[in-house]
Amino acid sequence: MAKIKDILSIQLEDDIKSVIDLNSQSEENILEELNGFILTESLAKHLSDFCDIYRSGTKQPGLWLSGFYGSGKSYFAKMVGLLLDNRNILGTPMRERFLPKLQGLSDADILENSIDSIGRTVNHVVLFDSAKEHGEHGISYMMKAAFLRSLGFADNQIGFWEYDLFINGQYNTFTQKVEESVGLSWLEARKSMTKVVKALKAGLAALGIDNENYLETKKLIEERIQNYDANKLRADLQRFLDLEHDVRIVFMIDEVSEAITQHKINLLDLEGMAEALADSGQRIWTIAIAQQRLDDVINSANVDKNKLTKIRDRFKNHIDIKAEEVETIIRHRLLAKNEEGEQQLKQYFEKNSGMLGDLTNINATNLKKTDSAQTYADYYPFFEHQFKMLQYFLFGTQTTVKTQIGTRGMLLSAFDILKKEAVKEEDVTTHVN
Repeated sequence: MAKIKDILSIQLEDDIKSVIDLNSQSEENILEELNGFILTESLAKHLSDFCDIYRSGTKQPGLWLSGFYGSGKSYFAKMVGLLLDNRNILGTPMRERFLPKLQGLSDADILENSIDSIGRTVNHVVLFDSAKEHGEHGISYMMKAAFLRSLGFADNQIGFWEYDLFINGQYNTFTQKVEESVGLSWLEARKSMTKVVKALKAGLAALGIDNENYLETKKLIEERIQNYDANKLRADLQRFLDLEHDVRIVFMIDEVSEAITQHKINLLDLEGMAEALADSGQRIWTIAIAQQRLDDVINSANVDKNKLTKIRDRFKNHIDIKAEEVETIIRHRLLAKNEEGEQQLKQYFEKNSGMLGDLTNINATNLKKTDSAQTYADYYPFFEHQFKMLQYFLFGTQTTVKTQIGTRGMLLSAFDILKKEAVKEEDVTTHVN
């Protein structure tokens, strides 16, 4: 007889990601995250809302995306960023890979058109976790460093050199001159603290920049970093936009409220940054991702509220993600069956419906007995009522699962149980106790 693990689509030998890292950009990791993403009806509505905002012609190109810990906000945000960027993932464009997620959703055709509409602009997406960044130079420098990384440059003063060479159309020549001069590629030299300065100076010298000019520019860069602010960020980004006329820059900044708590981001600086970038004619978007709603962040901040007169306007658009439809996510991500397994389970139910109905007839409020072959196959090796009981056990009430650990806690708990059942090599028709 087949084993439980044999009929599940998921590979139980692998772990599931409990935390999504916006900084992780390898194609293999992105594909793994995409395969694990479940587009529920509520998330589809949020995605549709985002597409509407992004293509609306709003004069306030900022959005506050909030959700409690475990709500899936970072997961959702990363998928949105990848859809905007539409990079190739192992040879296939992201939007093409994403479209199968729409199957079975209401208004799937409308959502597909909405996703297509955000691709009418060329989007340069900059995703980063602000709570993991160094905050000594403020939010504007944090964004500049992330922007440099997104271009493949270093996120320190070396990156400032690279960016200037890139803007002036000299970067490719510079890298060639470095290799000719030191016998090492620029990217390799950049990895070594003992080699990078020699390689930099050699490449610059080949472009006609002598040592005196080098030292003067180095001093200017150091001063610029120490005094970096929103106006400098705006000027630096404008140089890129002047070069790339059809491109929008989209910053997606994760864990903003956490970074504020850590004093890495000052709320007044956040307002100043958003204000400085707001007049870009929609060409620079700032999407703040936070555990708290903006009003809650403002109310809990130790700052004079009278000074925060414009931040609500700059982040007038907002989306609040809740940890809802947890059962749908678990059924699709963990409990999906292969075709043969689903048929086997349905046949078993038809033969034993009376016994299974009696077994699941708990006679308790909100705990339903299993009364259809499809429901039985969807939840197996659990019963439907066990998910309600697991929520009550973990969180006290069904409401709490939507506002605390939420989807992540339920997902990991169900996965741990599932692995233990599978490790025992239990036969199909064995149920979780």
